[in-house]
Amino acid sequence: MNQTFGRLRLIFFGVFLFGAAVIGVVQMIYVRPKAACEASGRWWHAESRECGTPVWLPDLTGRPAPEGVQGPGQRAQPMGGGVG
Repeated sequence: MNQTFGRLRLIFFGVFLFGAAVIGVVQMIYVRPKAACEASGRWWHAESRECGTPVWLPDLTGRPAPEGVQGPGQRAQPMGGGVG
């Protein structure tokens, strides 16, 4: 009976170590690259695991930006032109 408990203890410890290793690998392969991509201001595409740079459409087409829409790097202005 003691051999069975010792064997079960080793099996459960092995399963625990395997699970911890799987979680660590998932963190390195999926979670960290996504967080680094989004922290740099780019877009993460989960299906292909690519970090893309957003393109400002008026820069691409040469058309003027719609009124009230901010481009990249522009700060939002308060409604009504600000409070004096």
